[in-house]
Amino acid sequence: MSYDQEFAQAMALKLRLSREQKPSPGSEVSAEDSAPSDQSGETSLRRSIAQQVMRDNPGLTESGVLEMMERDGF
Repeated sequence: MSYDQEFAQAMALKLRLSREQKPSPGSEVSAEDSAPSDQSGETSLRRSIAQQVMRDNPGLTESGVLEMMERDGF
């Protein structure tokens, strides 16, 4: 699989996961509840993307995928 295909898959997964984590428009969430207290949500999203990429590309390691994501601005 080429780098461009891996990148496209990672972006598609990132968008899907991002949509799943957003509250529905009708739900009432206070600003305090929606503001992240730390980066655990971001870390969780990055790790889930890395795990999906590793499933699709068995030769990759989590640290390698996370490094590539960091390098590419994710």
